[in-house]
Amino acid sequence: MIPQLLNDRYRILRTLGSGGFGETFLAEDTQMPSARKCVIKRLLPINNNPQVYELVKERFAREAAILEELGDANRQIPRLYAYFESGGEFYLVQEFVDGETLTDLLKKQGSLSESYVEEILIKCLQILDYIHSKRIVHRDIKPDNIILRAADRLPVLIDFGAVREAMGTVVNSQGNATSSIIIGTPGFMPSEQAAGRPLYSSDLYSLGLTAIYLLTGKMPQELESNPETGEVIWRQFALQVSPNFAEILTKAVMSHPRDRYPTAQAMLQALQLRKAATTPTIPISPGTRKPIPETVPSLPPTPQNKPNSNLMFGGLIASGLIGAAAIIALAINQEKHSIIEPIVTHETPAIPAEIENDPPAIAPSPTQDSSYVWLAERRVTDADLVGKTAFELDIMRNSIFARHGRRFQSQELQTYFNSQTWYDPRYSPEEFPVNLLSQLEQENAAYILQYQNENNLRWITDASPQSANLVSLNDENLGDRSSPKQAIQQQFSLINSGDYQTAWHRLSPQFQSNRQVFPEGYTTYKNWWETVDFAELETVQIIEENNKNAIIDYQVNYYLKNGKTSPESRRVILTWNPQEQIWKFERSIAR
Repeated sequence: MIPQLLNDRYRILRTLGSGGFGETFLAEDTQMPSARKCVIKRLLPINNNPQVYELVKERFAREAAILEELGDANRQIPRLYAYFESGGEFYLVQEFVDGETLTDLLKKQGSLSESYVEEILIKCLQILDYIHSKRIVHRDIKPDNIILRAADRLPVLIDFGAVREAMGTVVNSQGNATSSIIIGTPGFMPSEQAAGRPLYSSDLYSLGLTAIYLLTGKMPQELESNPETGEVIWRQFALQVSPNFAEILTKAVMSHPRDRYPTAQAMLQALQLRKAATTPTIPISPGTRKPIPETVPSLPPTPQNKPNSNLMFGGLIASGLIGAAAIIALAINQEKHSIIEPIVTHETPAIPAEIENDPPAIAPSPTQDSSYVWLAERRVTDADLVGKTAFELDIMRNSIFARHGRRFQSQELQTYFNSQTWYDPRYSPEEFPVNLLSQLEQENAAYILQYQNENNLRWITDASPQSANLVSLNDENLGDRSSPKQAIQQQFSLINSGDYQTAWHRLSPQFQSNRQVFPEGYTTYKNWWETVDFAELETVQIIEENNKNAIIDYQVNYYLKNGKTSPESRRVILTWNPQEQIWKFERSIAR
């Protein structure tokens, strides 16, 4: 029974909900002058074993610390006020979000318009982009767990699954702690999550079905799937939805992870490209995001029979490992003095394979005038930047250079500015004289770039000068190429999409001709990759980098078609190819 004052502080006002893991209450904090309202989650361990209880207690504390970090950094996640244990039960005290769930909204209004659903989707993807950067998979995204806050109508994501999973901790026969429960809601939960292997794209699947529910009023259990393609059949219930928006949602909810968008950022980019190509105004969605660290969620333990993963990018014979690494490291050390800071933001989001090679041209209305002429007249402030998407910020920053006649290597940028009535292209990127910019314009461009990098809001990699020190533009402009980290991510995107030929092309000729690794060249490479069902990249870390070479460490999990899983850690050596404008894979070393 709940005492009148929980923890001698919180007065329970009413029960908000209950389930297999405990109860949720609305309470007020009697030790705050405002007696502010809060939400208290009471969580019940499923096992009374004292040894297990201590494990649950430790895990609960870790998950609470994560919730505190998430809520403090992102205003679309409830803040954690406190956590405690009492009488063998565990409690979380969180911010009360005054608003209505998406379920309540649909019941009140009926199915929602495409534009409104897309706005909600974009804002939710921005939240997911952030939480995934913290190695967190939410695991229970559904209409009931998204609240539209009354104060600003922003979606707030509630009820993270990890804390509930901690309550299911048990000790297996080997004496190791494991979870005995699966977190998620049937219908909204994809098959790999139901099997205990949640991925980033699992959250995208759930969010996609949530969007379809808002458009159609149909729960997932009411929709059929094509048994051959894995495609959810839903469009007949929302004939008013435009084909390109429907295609994005259909891709997000494909049954196999490899057929979905790999990251929230990839899905966001698809939506931004769509809006840029079909609407007369630049898409607007508020919120900023923290930088993405080099990690993704942990995956299941490894079975036996590890694959010959030297064929990932191609192996390296043992006799050449130390010498090759030493030569590259020496070259990097010698080149460090020529690097313009910042060359590349290590947190640059991955560019998905869908837009990697030939991104669709941005075709805004010719009547649209987004010249940002005021950037030459006054200083930019955070108030001018907050709420803008990565796409908008790239356009805003590059308009400073476009107004002085700079052309762009990026097809997106060039097509966009060609549509502006004021644009008069006169200079190639290499010939553009930076002294055409006033001191104020240079400072504004640097300020916007710094804001983008700090909030991980970069979309178009080929942009005007990437260095905050703009006078160094003519020395070296390294911003017009992907980062080494992106090269790794793009390689896996190509492989997971089955584009082995393009992935093979990214190996250097010397690497491809190594017959100890590839006895039959491309055939060996392709045949091995066809034994892999899906490769999930865990971590990517840039060890060394300059304008010619890079050394990268990464960890990956291979899901094989025989049902087994195999993890691997490798070091790859990359070389920038200026003719093709891509990073080439020179060596691959097992770690």
